[in-house]
Amino acid sequence: MQNHPLRNQITQEVHARPFQRFKSDLGLLHIAASYGTGGQQALGDALNQLLTNIDVSLPETVDGFFYAENAHYGVRYEPHNEFYTLTLYQLDAASVDKLTGLWEALPGELLCGVKLFYSGPQVQPNLKDFFATHQVSGAEVMGGGSKSLDRFLP
Repeated sequence: MQNHPLRNQITQEVHARPFQRFKSDLGLLHIAASYGTGGQQALGDALNQLLTNIDVSLPETVDGFFYAENAHYGVRYEPHNEFYTLTLYQLDAASVDKLTGLWEALPGELLCGVKLFYSGPQVQPNLKDFFATHQVSGAEVMGGGSKSLDRFLP
């Protein structure tokens, strides 16, 4: 297998972004989407409306990528040439119930997405609440500090 011509550029771009540190309980929605017919301008307008709806202030300086938060929500936006990624954080619960309708009004087409839930070790969630009757695969991660569970369905 050969390396893609843009592999190094993409790897450097991904690793140049800062990582946020969070505390549980936390829920997040992460999506990758195309810009759609309105392009980055239409998306920018829609992102400003989303931030207004959840009372999150845009950082004073924005050079494409940004992360902003308040006590209840966080928003991470990363533009790329043909698509963008957006992560919405619900900072006060291992849930995304307050996030679900926020991203669906954004322009473009969904490429992929994932919901993640983080809860402290004292919490033993009922897996049926999250996965219903789907088969679940999981592993301990971060040296046993956490568990990751997934149903691997679209």
